[in-house]
Amino acid sequence: MLHQIGTDSESNPINVSLELEDGNLVIRDNENNLMTRTIGNPSIPGNPDNQPFSDIDEAYQWFLTTKHSKKLDEDQD
Repeated sequence: MLHQIGTDSESNPINVSLELEDGNLVIRDNENNLMTRTIGNPSIPGNPDNQPFSDIDEAYQWFLTTKHSKKLDEDQD
């Protein structure tokens, strides 16, 4: 699943890629470099057993709460 976070100077989209691997969310940048990976579903308080995301939609909803989902210009201070 791709999520657009902005455009470059030539108006090409800058995306992050989201994928599930064994219930963990893997987030990669536009050049396929690893940005972050969860261990299970971090939206479950405490998650002592590292309970996985049930599907990509659940993972995406959590992803939208992170700094990685913001448009590039929104993340600038």
